[in-house]
Amino acid sequence: MKSYVALFLTLLLITSCDKDELAFTKPYEHIQGQWQITSDKVEFHDASGALVHELPHDITTNNTPTLDISDFIIHRVKAQVKTYWWAYSLSQQGKKVIIAARDSNWNTRFEITELTDKKMTWQSEATTGSYLDNGVILTVPKVVTVIKFER
Repeated sequence: MKSYVALFLTLLLITSCDKDELAFTKPYEHIQGQWQITSDKVEFHDASGALVHELPHDITTNNTPTLDISDFIIHRVKAQVKTYWWAYSLSQQGKKVIIAARDSNWNTRFEITELTDKKMTWQSEATTGSYLDNGVILTVPKVVTVIKFER
């Protein structure tokens, strides 16, 4: 009988743990290391959600930034020299993993929408934004930034 009580208490303890809490240790471990930015774009959407403008950054083989992510600091690596880029923190909102990156001039949050051993994608969404089109500043109700990385 005592073994059944012990088994019951053990099962109760295991099932009372939040599965998201247990799984959240993996994103921190998976983002560590060096990542190369393969795509970086900003999309501007109108009220219907249609894409009206896109600003892809020119990423070439010789100028592709490599990031080194470790110890809550993101360094930019150029010619094997690390320069400070951002401090970051991770949090979880429901099933979403959020990375908040900041420095003295910049503070933003991205959802990590893809994370494997080889690929990672960050995405952020703003409720308003502006872009320049033929000398005219146009404002839209939705701006999406997507940054893709590979190892």
